[in-house]
Amino acid sequence: MKRMLKEISRKQNLEVNLPRFASELASLYYWFAYVHFSLNYYGYYEVLTEEQRESAQDARSLLLELNTVIRQVMLPGVCGEELVEAVAGVDALRRKVIDTMKVLTAYTDLFNLYEHVLNRVEYRFRDASYPENYSDEEFCSRLMRYIVSEEDNMMMNLKILNVIRQLPVRMTKSRFFEQLKAGLSVYENNAMEGLDDFLYMVRTSAALDRPEGMEQYRDLQEIAARLQEADYGTLDAEQYEELNRQMQYAADFLKESVDLYVQLADLMNDVYTILLMQPYAAADAEEIAVCRQIVQLVCRRLEDGASGSLGEDALEQLIDLEGRQEHLQEQYEKLEYYLDEILTEEGELLKSLAIDAEYRALKRAMLLESGSQFVELDRQEQSGDSIALAADIEERGEALIAELTDLFAGNHRKVNRAVMSAVLAELPVFFNNLQELQDYIYETLKNCRDEAEKLACVELLEAEMKEMYDKE
Repeated sequence: MKRMLKEISRKQNLEVNLPRFASELASLYYWFAYVHFSLNYYGYYEVLTEEQRESAQDARSLLLELNTVIRQVMLPGVCGEELVEAVAGVDALRRKVIDTMKVLTAYTDLFNLYEHVLNRVEYRFRDASYPENYSDEEFCSRLMRYIVSEEDNMMMNLKILNVIRQLPVRMTKSRFFEQLKAGLSVYENNAMEGLDDFLYMVRTSAALDRPEGMEQYRDLQEIAARLQEADYGTLDAEQYEELNRQMQYAADFLKESVDLYVQLADLMNDVYTILLMQPYAAADAEEIAVCRQIVQLVCRRLEDGASGSLGEDALEQLIDLEGRQEHLQEQYEKLEYYLDEILTEEGELLKSLAIDAEYRALKRAMLLESGSQFVELDRQEQSGDSIALAADIEERGEALIAELTDLFAGNHRKVNRAVMSAVLAELPVFFNNLQELQDYIYETLKNCRDEAEKLACVELLEAEMKEMYDKE
């Protein structure tokens, strides 16, 4: 193996080494995905048989569709046209899961903003007070010590953004838009992909996206409507408690639903990888046979509507598999650097050796097993080297500002402050030096006239500092 990799890096004997490399990596992906899937499939079976919510039933329906592919194609190791159709079927199922997650994520982003607002309203109805001997100057000094105690610049920037996220926002819209434009300008003459990712983070922070399918969750839609219509300036204790109760229901529902779909995406990614690697892999027959036994048992029980434990034999087999996935992952990750290099530099040779399709399958398997459950395969595979020019940034920035302006027009000012706070925490640090940061913190605290909001911010930041000091 070492000799093969050394020769590939030196571009030696590529006609022999590139097919061999592909076979080695395909086998590792196939083997890892089978072991990983076997362990998670059993765990997901147990979750679905215990969970009775509607979201679990929707996930179960998708899993049963996946089971048909598992039973008919994956377990028997079918290749040819039937395999091609199965890959397309799993791809379509995976897109359904991604679409559902976009809806759940949109609701999560939206409720995060309202949670920010309610957390600050709450202190009107609590018997709370500032820490003993509190002053804005002293608190600001402690926050600065907390920030600069971190030697790593990246960690220091994270602390700054966390503090900004919690501070009261008393910034005009025009000043806010200036900061947003400055954040966008960082991406000029850099990769367009980086700009797109940044815009995505800003949009999700501001809960701007409303994907198709949000209307299917009527309870969440109604709760979101009530939160939007609330007058947070005149909210009384009873109204607050009712909104908070509904928020908690939404948060619990979303957490359980997201957990289910993250696990389901993991399973689909593994099945996808197994099918892609099936024509090319040569893995340990005995260990794969153990995996197949477990998968077959779970598949049959799910389709029969059974529940409960799979039995001691199956559990013993699962225990035997533990640890294998970590070892296999270490092995394939060592080869992935070379995969990108080969695809970038040896495209014509791969075609001449008639292994370009195999390498495209390997690239897709690498994305599927990257740990990013909802990676959009087509977008990643088609991403080019385009550069974000000043005109691109200006055009996208103006479009974003127009959307935010419309959003602000329909929201209570406290919700708009929550949006600004969330977006500011996604921008590159916009202070030229520590003195500017200290002035910003102090002026923000000093100019906050909403006692409940200020108390909430102080308590949240005190808790953040205490957590760090407790770890030391």
